[in-house]
Amino acid sequence: MRLTADDYRAALQALLPTGLVWPRDPDATWTALLAALADELARCHDAAERLVDDADPRTVDALLPDWETLCGLVPSPDAPAAARREAVLLVLALRGGQTPQYFIDLAAAAGFTVTVEEFDPFMAGSTAGSLLYGDAWQFAWRVTTLEAQVTAFTAGARAGEALTTLNLGDLPALIARRQPAHTHVLYAVA
Repeated sequence: MRLTADDYRAALQALLPTGLVWPRDPDATWTALLAALADELARCHDAAERLVDDADPRTVDALLPDWETLCGLVPSPDAPAAARREAVLLVLALRGGQTPQYFIDLAAAAGFTVTVEEFDPFMAGSTAGSLLYGDAWQFAWRVTTLEAQVTAFTAGARAGEALTTLNLGDLPALIARRQPAHTHVLYAVA
C-alpha cells in the first residue's frame, strides 16, 4: 500500500497532543515542519517498496546487477533492462544438469549461441571411419560458438605469445561454475 507525504503528515498531526501550542491549520509553522518530515517518511516508504520489488527477479530494477552477479552473467553495456531481466530468470529457472542441452540453454542465457559436442573413445565395435579418440576423451567436450572474437598472431607480436587468442567473454567462467568436475571443456569457433 503506497502512502503519500500527505498521509504521513496527517498521521503525524493525529499523534500530536491537543491544545493551542499544537496547531493543525495548514499555514502553521508546526504543520510545515511535519510536512517536511512527512516528505522524508514517504521517500523512505517508496524506497522500501522498491526494495521489495528488487528482491523479486521478475520485477528487479536497481538490484539487477546484483542478480546478474549471482547468476554469473555479465550483460553487454547496451542490453535493455528487460532482456537482462529475462536472462536472469532463465538462469534461475535452469535446474542444473549435465546434458548438452543444459549447457546450450545456459549459454543462451548469457547471450551466446553454442553447440556442444561430446567425444566417444574408439573401441571395439566402433564404426569404420570413427575418429580415434583415446579413453581420456570420454571426459572432454567441446563448446563451439560463432560469437567469439579471434585475435591472430601478428608480425609485431612478441615471441611466446599465442598464435591465436579466443575471446569468449564470460562464457568459460559461466560454464566452469556448472560443468561436471571430472570433465574438461574445449572451446572452438565455427
